[in-house]
Amino acid sequence: MNSKILIISILIIAIALGAYLLIRYNEGETLIEDQMPLVNVPTEFSYSDEGNNFLVTANYIVVKEYFDAAQLAGNSQECGNDATVEYFDNLLADYSDKDAGTQYMFHYPDASQDPKSWVVTVIPNKIGYEDFDSFKNDFDLCFADGEAYPSMFSGDHLLFVSSCGSGYDDGSGLPNGCQEMRKIIEPTIIMK
Repeated sequence: MNSKILIISILIIAIALGAYLLIRYNEGETLIEDQMPLVNVPTEFSYSDEGNNFLVTANYIVVKEYFDAAQLAGNSQECGNDATVEYFDNLLADYSDKDAGTQYMFHYPDASQDPKSWVVTVIPNKIGYEDFDSFKNDFDLCFADGEAYPSMFSGDHLLFVSSCGSGYDDGSGLPNGCQEMRKIIEPTIIMK
């Protein structure tokens, strides 16, 4: 008897979820997953891994959730600039609550020290940066072990890279997987 109730409950939940998603879709709301197909091969830039075939996984980020005005203002002050939260609120206003970017995580396949992955984040260039210095000034990080350092841009996209930790060596003699991938891939990145 209890198993029948459990099965019926699961079916009701599944039907309700399906109905909710159908209603949202019919109301014209666009889910992030509907905006573009998620692929593990970057479409915004090309690169070479010199035949290492590093595993790449991808996931979406919502730009206005990933970049917060207060956080950006704090980063700006840490870098010796005086941009305010209001400045960054206005800057991020160019993005809607649905604008998405993609994080590409490159995974080191062999034994290594941490971190074993390196992250490249790409978001639309809705702000319209035309020079790297302006982009870097607004998004720069002036501390070690950050997740999104400005790296390059095009008319369509802004590209950020993660650091590879603080430089700590655990004494194991193993390579730093993140650093090994970064020194191969980063110099070959070309924005499309």
